[in-house]
Amino acid sequence: MIIPPPLRGEVPPIWIGAVRDPAMRRAWRLADGWLISFAEHMVELKEKVATYKSIAREHGRSSTLALMRDVHIVQTRAELDPEFLPNIIKVWQSYDDIGSKTDRDDLSNEVMFGGKQVALEDFAPNRAVVGALDDCIREMERIRDAIAPEWFLIMPTGAPDFEQQIRELRLYAKEVMPSFRTE
Repeated sequence: MIIPPPLRGEVPPIWIGAVRDPAMRRAWRLADGWLISFAEHMVELKEKVATYKSIAREHGRSSTLALMRDVHIVQTRAELDPEFLPNIIKVWQSYDDIGSKTDRDDLSNEVMFGGKQVALEDFAPNRAVVGALDDCIREMERIRDAIAPEWFLIMPTGAPDFEQQIRELRLYAKEVMPSFRTE
């Protein structure tokens, strides 16, 4: 059941999230859009996005990209939460525990499953949008230039409480989004 129902005579686009090669290829053939997992590394995405667009075109499908990313945005780097990365690791591990096993890059696997310790500033690029306002704007520019997603779904999942999540989403909307508005 879809609530609310689509407008009479309108067919809503169907986006499919997929993280493993067979599922991605199926989604790319059948869907109107690909919902890209927050665990996908940006460098590895360039080739996948090119393949997705080619397969979608072959099957007469649109090729909308919706990229998910974990976000931790603060006014200054001094405000970064030292628990953000451990919290994200727990979330990513929980997805893996329920069977959503994605093709992760080597460093992500070593941090998540090998216990490797790494600084947030070394882990976040290409995996999350993290830092002070300028850091987040730079990462968003890299994302735009690399794969140009039509949609960007942000999740402050590493923030420890709901109030902090709301503050970060408002800060993102007020200070980062205006840098990417188009007419």
